[in-house]
Amino acid sequence: MNILRLRLLPDEEKGRRLLGVLEACRWLHNHFAENLDGKANYRKLYAQLRELREERPELREVNPLFFQSVLSRVVREARNGGVKPVEEYRSFSFSLGTGYLKILKTRGRFHLLLPGLSIPLAEDPMGLGLDLRRERGNFFTTRRVKRVEIGREGDGWWLNLWLRGESPNPETPDPPNTCSG
Repeated sequence: MNILRLRLLPDEEKGRRLLGVLEACRWLHNHFAENLDGKANYRKLYAQLRELREERPELREVNPLFFQSVLSRVVREARNGGVKPVEEYRSFSFSLGTGYLKILKTRGRFHLLLPGLSIPLAEDPMGLGLDLRRERGNFFTTRRVKRVEIGREGDGWWLNLWLRGESPNPETPDPPNTCSG
């Protein structure tokens, strides 16, 4: 699988919202670390997540799609000897399944469209070889993306796209190991 890495340019408000997603991921992970009873499986955790979203308004503000990586990580850690609390989350990821990654081009800049959030990209994804199909107007989609990861490194935000098929750009660097939650 090949990875395309793009820099995100969120404004201050969108940066706070992304930090809110990371904080919600950290809280959810630590909640399961402290309250997991028995073996963890994804369906059981997802059912508990639905209950927690009813009880905690801050979790309702985050699209449940963004919690996929938290639930998968908890299941993996539970199978490998136990879930440990974490001090921070540096990234969150989600699978598109058979869905589309949506990108908008406006005023000469590309924007990643996430549920409830539009974030400018620093680079032209087509210039890096991502095959985008124009849907209508300035909206583009691609089915080549299998998984999306959004992470924070230092002062910057990054988007990693796991692609199906051949690498669009052989110069695309591998993502750092430090960006996985």
